[in-house]
Amino acid sequence: MAVIAEDGMDGRIDRRANWRDWSPVIALVVGFLGVIVSILAVGMAILGAVDGARAEIGGVRTELKAEIGVVGAKVDDLAAGQAEIRERLARVEALMADRRLIRHWPKLSSVPANARAILAVAGEAGSVGAWLAGWPVTDIVGLWAEVGKRFKQMGGRSAPVFLRMVGKDTFMLSPDVARALIEAGAVDRPPSGKRDLARVQAAFDAWMEESGAP
Repeated sequence: MAVIAEDGMDGRIDRRANWRDWSPVIALVVGFLGVIVSILAVGMAILGAVDGARAEIGGVRTELKAEIGVVGAKVDDLAAGQAEIRERLARVEALMADRRLIRHWPKLSSVPANARAILAVAGEAGSVGAWLAGWPVTDIVGLWAEVGKRFKQMGGRSAPVFLRMVGKDTFMLSPDVARALIEAGAVDRPPSGKRDLARVQAAFDAWMEESGAP
């Protein structure tokens, strides 16, 4: 019985010794597996980053295509606009050769702009006539300024001349009228600036109220 026990003890000792001999190998294998797992984790992270970059690049490509389409449309519009401008210039040049017209380039080139201004005024007031009729006679110099601002080639004496032509009551600052205003003490020089025109307007308003005539 003692021998058997001894043999049994020796067997257990041998098995324990064998396990200790394999421990470094097992540790090495576990460490190697850990390295492989780390490498796989890094690889998965890289693949995720690559997929994200691909998606981002795809989005940038889509936006770029859209921007290219917008730019292309604008280029087409610009080309069409240039063609229209060339056509209009050709028509104006043809008008410049027509002896029945006042062959003055700025005046002829102002016709389209003034036509658009007339339509704009008509849209606001119903018609140009209604707009002019509704303007108070106590602010004729203000109407001169508004006509000059809205319409081309209508500065200086052009505005009052135009108003007279269409039937709007207005005074004209001719040399004789300017001289009479100076003699009446309304101004001390031929009126030109806003301050002088305001004094002229005040003088005509006073005479209108005094006489009872428009």
